[in-house]
Amino acid sequence: MVCYLGSLDEGDREKLWLRVDFWDVVSAKLDQLHLGRRERTTIEESISKMVTRVPEEEAASFKKERQEYRAKRAQLFRTLELMRWIRS
Repeated sequence: MVCYLGSLDEGDREKLWLRVDFWDVVSAKLDQLHLGRRERTTIEESISKMVTRVPEEEAASFKKERQEYRAKRAQLFRTLELMRWIRS
């Protein structure tokens, strides 16, 4: 079986947010393959030699911060749109 799981440029392998997103995509694709535990572990270990996995707590913290940032940014854009509407 052959399946494309993802890619990450060498220069981006140390960027936390890219590694978090990379592993989320890879994990979802591996879930779809319904592999045995041993086979999946072998694949994940092989990939992690190139792209280090982010510890779960760190990844969860990052995802929470990113979600909060996006929510604040969305609110800011709604406020700006309202201000533009009021001015016009």
